[in-house]
Amino acid sequence: MADTEVKKPEGNSTWYEPDSQASNSAYPHVKGFYSDSGHFVELDDTPEFERIRIQHRKGNYTEIQSDGTEIHKIIGDNYEIIVKDEEGKGGNKHVLIKGYCTVTIEGDSKLNVIGDVYQNIQGNVYQNVEKNMDCVVTGELNITSESDVNITAGGVAGQINLNAPFGVHIDSDVTVSGSISSTGFIYSAENVMADKKVYGREGLTTIAGILCGFPDAGPLPPGTIKAAVSLEVPIVNALVLNDIVGPIQIFRHAYTYHFHPGDSGGITGIPNIGAF
Repeated sequence: MADTEVKKPEGNSTWYEPDSQASNSAYPHVKGFYSDSGHFVELDDTPEFERIRIQHRKGNYTEIQSDGTEIHKIIGDNYEIIVKDEEGKGGNKHVLIKGYCTVTIEGDSKLNVIGDVYQNIQGNVYQNVEKNMDCVVTGELNITSESDVNITAGGVAGQINLNAPFGVHIDSDVTVSGSISSTGFIYSAENVMADKKVYGREGLTTIAGILCGFPDAGPLPPGTIKAAVSLEVPIVNALVLNDIVGPIQIFRHAYTYHFHPGDSGGITGIPNIGAF
């Protein structure tokens, strides 16, 4: 069983805006250019605190600090537009991050992709959804794993619901630690194993046999039903029906005609209703 605990990625997920190095500036190493409305550009050559800062009067700024750290702060909206040139060239964007990447969105997020999406992840993927998660696919949904596939529904009354108008097909054995219950029809081309009950309101069909109470007893011949305790059905149609002693056909003849002690010793012809 896979680890259900969602691991947090490395890196600082609760980062804050770094402080400016302006407080370390020293005269005469700072050269500034200021406009009448409040814009300014600072070129700081203070030893060990060299920086460049371009700031708008609203507070938007870009600062490159001495260690190469670059800060962009936008007060308002931000738009980044990449288009092709007049010859139809370009329009692409390439991003390389040789460390971790943390994106914090305090509102909603929406991604619109007109074409296809390809993801190549060489490590693991962890998702932690604190509320609900919906996945809507108008075409086919294919999930392929070269190892186990584990689905766990937790909580006090968690359950897994599979709804399909044309049925659910499983090309393998089914092992259930509880009961198997269906309001419709249960069909299996292989074995169906349940630690408790198998119930189908409309029927139960398997190309292989049906084992009841014989854990891991192996496959049965087609059309065979083997029960360790009892088989309760209103009608049985079978070529041979066995119980723990022998074929039921033998007991039918044995109990159709039987002796009554105290009688003349004759054989009565009253059938035993309890026998097949």
